[in-house]
Amino acid sequence: RWGRLPRVRSVALMRRVTLSGVPVHPALVHFPVVFWILVPLLDLGNGLDREGPYWRLGWFFAFAGVISALPAIVAGALDAWACRNVAAAENTLWRHAGLMLSAWTLFALACLLCSPSDPDQAHFIGGLMHGAGALTLIVGAHAGGRLAHVHHLPGACDGQQK
Repeated sequence: RWGRLPRVRSVALMRRVTLSGVPVHPALVHFPVVFWILVPLLDLGNGLDREGPYWRLGWFFAFAGVISALPAIVAGALDAWACRNVAAAENTLWRHAGLMLSAWTLFALACLLCSPSDPDQAHFIGGLMHGAGALTLIVGAHAGGRLAHVHHLPGACDGQQK
């Protein structure tokens, strides 16, 4: 009895994260997505006008995306854990999680490697990481859309799938 792990349904944290019955993860992901999509556009603006505020603004948007993604990651992970019995969605779920964590990692590394005050410090590497992060984000978001619209998650977790 002492050596057994608790059943998943008996652990309070292993439930879907909802607010008044509405899943929280889909609502939270909009913030980092918007921040991270704007960053490569600001990098392009910086390439066209080195004197403008584009690099600094892009760095702060990338950083805001990294921070705002953390609650979305936690909510998504808890939802995935609660929905792990939906076998048809498992590959898409892992694809979505892997791609989104890769995008988070690229933007986080770009924030660490680049300085908001010196666009020449790592402009090329930062721009490449921002571009790769945005592309990874788009493909990962598509997988997330498939989870919602094809596999009907997280509703299918509660037996609401028709």
